[in-house]
Amino acid sequence: MTAQLQLRERAALLGDLRQIVQAMKNLAMAELQRLQRSQPALAEAQTTLEAAWVQLADPAPRPEGAEAEDRIWLVIGAERGFCGAFNAHLADAVSMLQARPGQTLWLAGQRLADAWQASRPAGAPEAPVRVLPGCGALDEAEPVLAAWLQA
Repeated sequence: MTAQLQLRERAALLGDLRQIVQAMKNLAMAELQRLQRSQPALAEAQTTLEAAWVQLADPAPRPEGAEAEDRIWLVIGAERGFCGAFNAHLADAVSMLQARPGQTLWLAGQRLADAWQASRPAGAPEAPVRVLPGCGALDEAEPVLAAWLQA
């Protein structure tokens, strides 16, 4: 009798597991369909970014008074975490770049901006750093890229 009961319990457990696996498959399919729908928008964003990079890299003459060492740096931080000290290392690099004359710094991501603020010595002079929105998920990419291009 106990063997039959054990078999029934095992069959019930296998039925539950089958339902869980099916639910996971359904979630994976829904995510795949969502990503496929976002593909055209991502391709358009990539094209827009490539055009922007071409414009930024254009070897046009520098404006009057601009030095050869003048640079604009876009430093892109991690928004989600799980990256160890990535933002802290970037914040250190931002501080080093900032010490050089003629450097304009744009920080993409609030976590990076917070890490940079935390790493600055007390009483340090205010620095011309622009904080841009960061992207923590695929759904946020298009508005974030638009904000960067508007900057």
